[in-house]
Amino acid sequence: MKYKFSLLSVAGILFCTLSMRAQTTIILNAVKDNTLYQDEVGSKSNGSGEHFFVGKNNLNSIRRGLIKFDIASNVPAGVTILEATLTLSMDQTTSAASNIELHPLTSDWGEGASVTPINGGSGVQAQTNDATWLHTFYNSSLWNTPGGDFSASASATTSVNGVGTYSWTSAQLVADVQKWVDAPTSNFGWCLTGNEVYPQTTKRFASREIATVASRPFLTTVYLIPVGVRETNTGSRCSIYPNPSQGKMKLTVGKVINPAVKIYNILGIVVYSKAMVDNQLSIDLSKEPGGIYFYEVLSNDRMVEMGKIIIRNPSSR
Repeated sequence: MKYKFSLLSVAGILFCTLSMRAQTTIILNAVKDNTLYQDEVGSKSNGSGEHFFVGKNNLNSIRRGLIKFDIASNVPAGVTILEATLTLSMDQTTSAASNIELHPLTSDWGEGASVTPINGGSGVQAQTNDATWLHTFYNSSLWNTPGGDFSASASATTSVNGVGTYSWTSAQLVADVQKWVDAPTSNFGWCLTGNEVYPQTTKRFASREIATVASRPFLTTVYLIPVGVRETNTGSRCSIYPNPSQGKMKLTVGKVINPAVKIYNILGIVVYSKAMVDNQLSIDLSKEPGGIYFYEVLSNDRMVEMGKIIIRNPSSR
């Protein structure tokens, strides 16, 4: 006995039995960074300087780096984080290899206008809202523990030796980013700690303010969007017509800043991606096989709408 299924029937079966997901990679720049200089009066910082420091200097004084990325404003809520990698450029050291650890911070902190002269290793007078060894925000609030409030367990560890580019990644680092997606108010970034036992172990890292853009810190994040089960388009901000179609359709958006569109096939592979110059875009997928597709409408690279597209099989056109 032969059975015939319409495309819509197959679509219904797929929605019931599969969790459709689209994979996206995004690279984020740091939104703030700073150095905690061990100092009994909490007067030193380097909020807007071109570097931050990690380790212990030749005077037996500890340096710890602070860094934060804005996850919630750039990664859609409800996604699953697959990978997370922090990349830093280390451009000055006098020591051999040492382990640099990332610890999630548990208190918020600031980046003020302080800028150290020369290489910044000694710090400079902290400015308003700078983080210091004692202050989360100079000089109005304090850390619970001098030297920063952070988890005792490291989320990732990398051995840093000579000048070069280094990366940190681990399952726990992925868990940190996932937590910050799910609970944005818990995101205070990471504290970087180095060898704090022996002097002359300091490593200097390029900060987000450094002039060489390629040397700035960045966080690479890969996430999955459960597209098939999270359609958000209600027609209020965008529409696609006709849908179902023979592959040619028109997308119309309204009240979306810097709109762009991505379309994925059923395997989560991007088959169409384009920025929009106005509020309408003609899309041609007529060369793609018939089936179910999913689209994202983005505003400044952040997803604002998603939905389903059906392209009829050639035999039904």
